[in-house]
Amino acid sequence: MNKIFRNSVTINPEDIREIKVYSFFLFIFWPILLIVSFFTIIYNLVKLFFPKKNKHTILQNITSSLSLVLLPIHLLQVSCKERNIKLFCGLLLLLPFILAVIGNIFIIPVPVSTPGAVLQPPHILNIFGTDAHGKNIGYILSTGARNIYVMSLVTLFFILFSGIYLGKKTIHQKADSLIMGFVQVVETVPVLFILLIILALFSWWEDIAKINTIVSMLLFFLRIIVVGLLIGFSFLPRMIRLIREKINTFISENFIDGTKAHGINLKRIIDFHIIKKNCLGDIITITAQILAAAILLEISLDYLISISPVVGARIYESWAGMLLTDEVRNAIINYLPEFNFTCWWIYIYPVFFIITTVSGFHLFGEGLGSIYYEDTGKGEYHHLLFYNRIASFLAKFNLWK
Repeated sequence: MNKIFRNSVTINPEDIREIKVYSFFLFIFWPILLIVSFFTIIYNLVKLFFPKKNKHTILQNITSSLSLVLLPIHLLQVSCKERNIKLFCGLLLLLPFILAVIGNIFIIPVPVSTPGAVLQPPHILNIFGTDAHGKNIGYILSTGARNIYVMSLVTLFFILFSGIYLGKKTIHQKADSLIMGFVQVVETVPVLFILLIILALFSWWEDIAKINTIVSMLLFFLRIIVVGLLIGFSFLPRMIRLIREKINTFISENFIDGTKAHGINLKRIIDFHIIKKNCLGDIITITAQILAAAILLEISLDYLISISPVVGARIYESWAGMLLTDEVRNAIINYLPEFNFTCWWIYIYPVFFIITTVSGFHLFGEGLGSIYYEDTGKGEYHHLLFYNRIASFLAKFNLWK
């Protein structure tokens, strides 16, 4: 069988579809990959000054890191050539959100209010304008994107690891009864009410810890993590039910009986033959849908708290808070029939980011899930060198065989 070797990594032709799914899924982690690539490039550039080092290997490492920097461009080219419209549109819609996160990480903004710049409309020097406190709208957008991104990653990892682990345990009858009973209990828990209580407690602790900046910052990120875990906890039953349904469907198939006859243990059958080979597309699709729903839930909760603060509860400075200006708050509380949106730039940017991010996650998940079930064709072999560099990167973290 033909094999392609690049940077000591082997890719079989039948594995190209799988590495392509991983390549597209890495787009969600592009801000983290940029940080890793940045330090990797600096490290390898320093190694070039040592004469005993293999310069060819160092240049290969730099090239692989640059491929991660240009990841969205490669993915857009691949999805366009293979005419995957949903995946292409999902990447385009998610790109502003990802770029806002990167801008907040690599660009140090100055959020101090500028005298005389209150409610300043967009212009050449500031395309976003300022709010009622003189803050740059672009800074608030990037800060909200960063906080939502961290919360989404916490929700993503919690759902994937906990959902898949508990779903696999349902193969045993006793564990199935306990886990499904746990799922039914979780579905009846009022997550919104619990979130309000926890946010109020964190706000009270932050008021006490304001004298210490480090403690206040730790509590701030701890609050985002707890919110992400609780939101993931509310969507956990969907992942458990999906894994359980797939296991019950495939466990009685003939090819599973064949693998058992060859002496393969049950854990290997569930992990590799059922979940990895027959369930990964559905997992990716439902994960993207859960992320979109989680972001909407967080924004709705933040908007609700901003309208009528509940015992001091608050999440963080985000897109929802931008939509709730004094004009809108007075109109909601006093039941005013009309709005006078004179400061249109305060509303249009957060609405744009909310719509593109939520819609982008839905299209991205559907397009990525369809890759796993499409027929193998010539389109699978586009940008083979790019896929091989992704495999080299994953192999460094033992994520690729």
